[in-house]
Amino acid sequence: MTQDIRVLHLIAPAPFGGAESVVRMLAAGQQDRGRLAGVVALLAVENSESDLIPALHDAGVTVKIVRTRPRAYRAQYSEIVTAIKDFGPTVVHCHGYRGIVLGLLASRKTKTPVVGTAHGYSGGGWKNRFYEGLDQRSLRYMGGVIAVSRAIEERLLQVGVPRDVLHLLPNGFAPSPAKDRAFCRSVLGVPQKGKVIGWVGRMSEEKGVDIFIDALRELDPSEFHAVLVGDGPERSSAERLAKEMGLADRVTFCGALAGAGALMPAFDVFVLSSRTEGTPIALLEAMANLVPTVSTSVGEVPTVLDGGKYGVLVPALDPGSLGEAIKTVLDEPDLALERSALAQQHVEKTYSVDGWLDRVDRVYREAIERGR
Repeated sequence: MTQDIRVLHLIAPAPFGGAESVVRMLAAGQQDRGRLAGVVALLAVENSESDLIPALHDAGVTVKIVRTRPRAYRAQYSEIVTAIKDFGPTVVHCHGYRGIVLGLLASRKTKTPVVGTAHGYSGGGWKNRFYEGLDQRSLRYMGGVIAVSRAIEERLLQVGVPRDVLHLLPNGFAPSPAKDRAFCRSVLGVPQKGKVIGWVGRMSEEKGVDIFIDALRELDPSEFHAVLVGDGPERSSAERLAKEMGLADRVTFCGALAGAGALMPAFDVFVLSSRTEGTPIALLEAMANLVPTVSTSVGEVPTVLDGGKYGVLVPALDPGSLGEAIKTVLDEPDLALERSALAQQHVEKTYSVDGWLDRVDRVYREAIERGR
């Protein structure tokens, strides 16, 4: 039984993203199992919203929104302590560097067992690397740590996270309700006829949106339309690159859309061009929707695709290989569909939410036992 566990998730949510999808699926799944699940969402005062909040409300999950000015960490810490005391969780589950660092401090103050999930590390500038370093050091002191890929697991072992608290646990997945292809293309504003190449994600350096745009050089512009769903700091440079390549009329930037995973049926091929990854939810969404996939071989992606059995794998940082693979998938639709059918069965069997929640339960129980 799981009713004896009360879990409070802690996250500073982006407008949308993989970690946010994981928190939604975890909290909603735990609520469905008869457990009391709650989420503390750390948001900035000015114009900060996230698709996560309404999705949690729809699932009946208790949500506490903490709005502060940026970097008001002391105020956020105080609000988290109050939320833990009010909610009375048996375990606090932290996500993202701010959730992990502040969650560890607040759990120590309230003497509450704590678990952290490392969703991924992107590197980048010195500031981001500094925060990632704080995240990793904080994980060393938690009662349970979840790594969503082998690469993340190895990195955490290298920085001193104890082997006995570290668990390799790829994300589970609950597919979005299927939608009609014509409806999805209408929402995205792309042609009803012709080949559509899809990209979904946060437009930041680690997601490789520039690599995706560059890969389109390998295709005949008259034979495709590319659509990108998402937003982020790299969007303007990606739009500029598409214009410089003469593809402005062949590439549509849709911005961030709620429930983007449900729009996957619009695509003839889904492309994941990341430089780094954990277990990408967008890839699982595409596979669940029978959409052929082309992905860079990073993070847990080769395991998800079983070395290429369920989707095409290409080397990271290689736009030429990525473009050639996209072209091959579009030119061989029957083979791509056969592979996609196997991929859909694989997702349903391997990444079921029930099995995932059971494994997370075990992490919680170990952390609670350590807390005693």
